Amino acid sequence: AMSGEGIDRHLLGLKLTAQEAGLPIPNIFLDPSFGKVFSFKISTSQVPSKHKLVLCFGAVVPDGYGICYNPRETEMPIAVSSFCSCPSTDSGRMAAAIERALLDIHSILKTPTKSKL
Repeated sequence: AMSGEGIDRHLLGLKLTAQEAGLPIPNIFLDPSFGKVFSFKISTSQVPSKHKLVLCFGAVVPDGYGICYNPRETEMPIAVSSFCSCPSTDSGRMAAAIERALLDIHSILKTPTKSKL
């Protein structure tokens, strides 16, 4: 999205422009498939900064997660959010799963391997 390649932002711009201009909402937004395709259970955003910042944003669907991260040279602060009203989401459990996955990746990358070439 930072480089203008996030399709959801372009489509949101189209919808908001139509609304602000008092025009009918384009038909693409009324199609049931649009709602299914753009119902993001996990919405992520990188917020790069040289400073140690932890920013957060909310989940975009009631049964989803909002995950914001700031990759830095030696650490990556991550904030996870979800709606407390949804019994199937748990921000703490999701954050722990992300941490385990990143530690697993770190372990794999640090393990010396011999080339099979």
